[in-house]
Amino acid sequence: MRHRDVASGLVAALALAVAVGSGAGRAAAQEPPASEAPQAAPAAPAEEPLIDPAAVEPVRRMVETLTGAERFSFTVEKSYDAIQFDGETIEFGGRQEQTIRRPDRVRVESWDRDGRHLQTFYDGKAVTVYDDRNNVFARAERTGDIDQLIDFLRDDVGLRMPLADLFASDLGKILVDNVIAARSIGVETIRDKKYDHVALRSREGVGMQLWIRQGKEAVPERIVLTFERARGRPQFRATFYDWDLSPRVPDRLFAFEPPKGATSIPFVLPKRGTAATPAEEGGL
Repeated sequence: MRHRDVASGLVAALALAVAVGSGAGRAAAQEPPASEAPQAAPAAPAEEPLIDPAAVEPVRRMVETLTGAERFSFTVEKSYDAIQFDGETIEFGGRQEQTIRRPDRVRVESWDRDGRHLQTFYDGKAVTVYDDRNNVFARAERTGDIDQLIDFLRDDVGLRMPLADLFASDLGKILVDNVIAARSIGVETIRDKKYDHVALRSREGVGMQLWIRQGKEAVPERIVLTFERARGRPQFRATFYDWDLSPRVPDRLFAFEPPKGATSIPFVLPKRGTAATPAEEGGL
């Protein structure tokens, strides 16, 4: 049986934007006055900034679009590398449909390539996960906003959610605090639309490439994460479709009604201090 372990560490770095500003970057050292400069030494070349100002603007627009949307939905195709014990790289993946209504409503429907079908509901009072194949569900009483839900699923449950920070209310701060380098790769065309291709690098050693739609709705079209410090440098890849920044999202969409014959099972949390179960991709 193939091992699905995804590289440890999640991306906490998604953008540098907001607080970085167009003048960001590491300043080049000033040359000494001409009278004091060594005559024999050639002038040092200007140092390339770590933060490319051309990368700031598209990321800033993306942050404004995502944090400014009160409700939105999308479909995402995800795949990730699992490094085997013998060094072989195997790809796993699946598809998700996600609907989010701030501050405290989430619905995620997931289809894995191996046939597993999961539905996740959060209505601000409880989080429920339903396994369609086995007709079982687990429910945990929880209150709070989407940020608190992400913390619960990631820190307490141990789910790995590489895309979760995209939907955090403080996305801009997360990116500014964690991104140490960024550069603009250029403008590229995907499915007849123009996208800004940006490359970022986080303090945790995660490289991120973003393709951000040009225009008013600056949503991400594609994300590639490379875990540079992990064995085999595995990647996580996500391609987004069908963005809707104003979907109809009634309360019933986020409420779980057990199907006939469904069995309730315990929502088991891992003990604190133990290693998280590797690799299963969570909702978000």
